[in-house]
Amino acid sequence: MRLVARNIALLIVVSGILTHCYGYLVQHIQHQMRESESVMHWYGADIKERQERSAQSPDDLRELCEELGYYIKPETCRVSTLKNYPSADGSCNNLLHPSWGKAGIPLRRYLPSEYGDGIGSLHEAEGGRKLPSTRKISNTVVGNNSVLVPRLNAMAMQFGQLVDHDVGHAPIHPNMCGCETKQHCIPIEVPADDPIFRIRCIPLSRSKTVPGPECDVDKPWEQMNQITTFIDGSILYGSSASAQADLRAPGGLLRFRQNPYNESLKPFLPDDEENVQCNGRDSEFPCGKAGDKRAAVQPGQSALHTIFMRYHNQIAEQLSEMNSHWDGEQVFLETRKIVTSILQHITYNEYLPVTLGADLMREHRLTVGSGNPYRGYRSGLDPSMPNIFATAAFRMGHSQISSNMTRVNVHYKEVYDPIQLRLAFFNGSAIHDVQNGGTDSIVLGMLVEPLEKIDRFFSEDVTRFLFADPLNSFGLDLVAINTQRGRDHGLPGYKKWRTFCGLPDVSSFHELSDVMATDTIDALKKAYTHVDDIDAFIGMVVEEPIDGALVGPTVGCILGKHFYNLKFGDRFWYENPTGTVLTPNQRESIRRMTLARVICETLDDIDTIQPFVFHVADEKQGGIESFADYSATHDYPDEAGGIPGFSNARVSCKDLNTIPHLDLNPWREIKETSNCGSSKREEKKDE
Repeated sequence: MRLVARNIALLIVVSGILTHCYGYLVQHIQHQMRESESVMHWYGADIKERQERSAQSPDDLRELCEELGYYIKPETCRVSTLKNYPSADGSCNNLLHPSWGKAGIPLRRYLPSEYGDGIGSLHEAEGGRKLPSTRKISNTVVGNNSVLVPRLNAMAMQFGQLVDHDVGHAPIHPNMCGCETKQHCIPIEVPADDPIFRIRCIPLSRSKTVPGPECDVDKPWEQMNQITTFIDGSILYGSSASAQADLRAPGGLLRFRQNPYNESLKPFLPDDEENVQCNGRDSEFPCGKAGDKRAAVQPGQSALHTIFMRYHNQIAEQLSEMNSHWDGEQVFLETRKIVTSILQHITYNEYLPVTLGADLMREHRLTVGSGNPYRGYRSGLDPSMPNIFATAAFRMGHSQISSNMTRVNVHYKEVYDPIQLRLAFFNGSAIHDVQNGGTDSIVLGMLVEPLEKIDRFFSEDVTRFLFADPLNSFGLDLVAINTQRGRDHGLPGYKKWRTFCGLPDVSSFHELSDVMATDTIDALKKAYTHVDDIDAFIGMVVEEPIDGALVGPTVGCILGKHFYNLKFGDRFWYENPTGTVLTPNQRESIRRMTLARVICETLDDIDTIQPFVFHVADEKQGGIESFADYSATHDYPDEAGGIPGFSNARVSCKDLNTIPHLDLNPWREIKETSNCGSSKREEKKDE
């Protein structure tokens, strides 16, 4: 049966390929890239063309910037946010600066852009040197060895990608590019002696550009973040009112697809009929639709989107039953607030500590919990997405991707064949593959699959087979694309980001030994003429990790800075005691939540789980077993990546002491009643 299922998956992928000639393939892979970066068609016209027209017409430029939301009035926000729920597009989160963090505004710059012509051409080397092809850099610097991180599992990579998709997404031009460099096309030259590719180039479209924050068309090009920058569940709810409306179902629920195999089992995401790149779109294996198109990019992301959709609906049903006087709108808004708060807490209490380490968590004031009181919302802090974060630093997770995704049964035994990533891009078959455990086997597999180290070693599935036609063994190179994207965005080179983050200035390759291994430095010397030329993404991803962290010092610096802004620059942050975001008892309920509990509540067939899901399970118990209790009073991990005094042995999902459930009692309200003609207002139980 496993062989049959694997062949079915292969056939489904192949069915999306209409022909295998080079001409069509160039178009096919470019179409894949457009879908993976989810092009936004703004108002039926190309923004850059409108910018060029606006250079002669200030009125047109003003109109464009108004459409993009640059000029939202604070007084409008105060009227529209009386109920204190976040808007769908992120606007009015900051009442003094309503556009900060909203969808559709320019990416921020920590350092000024460095375009070749100072305006918009690709970033170039200083002194007139020609930068090498990014495909050549990939061939020279990147290997495909597998270096594993002790103790941690693949859930760290998968959840990190989920967070990445919740906070940033830069759209690209829809032009069908080939190997000709033109206005919106920046093809990557493939060396004549390339060991794999037998083509002239890897086609690539440029990112869309928008006027800068001051709506000045004469300044260097800026790229946009087309989604909200806040950790606000936009992966589930979308980043616009229309997208949110399309994803909603009656009663405050999110849309779903009933399980076609057994209606008593938990549902799937609704079918995404608009995602033309889903190989299973014309079969019984559709891709799922969520708030972010990238939900379908690979089965791990589809699985995590699925469980959070299920969790939203479970909470909504409980709130509706608990507060029968609430209408569907209030149920939805309150549930969205709860799920968003849980996402925020898991990100800062579980994901970031293992990624950044205890020292950076303390340095950037990112630690959450009762032992680390919240220092207050700062209305002068701009949380908008930094270009360097979205385009280089937070792409470090691409090095953590494995070629095969482990699938296990309820007893964590690998009784199912692993999923080959190269066959699974935009393919809904694995989620529906009940013969091999379906969604359950994928999520549980993340908990046992070892985590790849962030380093110069990448899986061939992303450097050779990305969005590949399996018959021709031809795909894209994600490392080359990431590096070229940095040049497209005018990112300064790695050396300047070192300085920005407080590392010593360097003038030679050997001086990089403070953060890089000798073999890495040797590879960089072969790829680049001068240390000044090292691209931002390449330099950041090959740094050796800080003790107790997964990332090097430059990535750690940039991530720490922005996650600080996301925490203290979000008016709706779950710890914020001002306003009516959450009551004290509601906040305490959120602090007790873990990703382990979400998984326990949303899979069909699960008995046990480790309390801290980003670490592999311990074999024996001994020590504190509740991660909610441990994390409230301890800094972690230690310099070796361990969690001293904590037991991570698997326990039953029914063990609510070790893995607490979400206590919804603080959301219970007393219905308004009438007594002898006088009306009594609702009162919240926990106030």
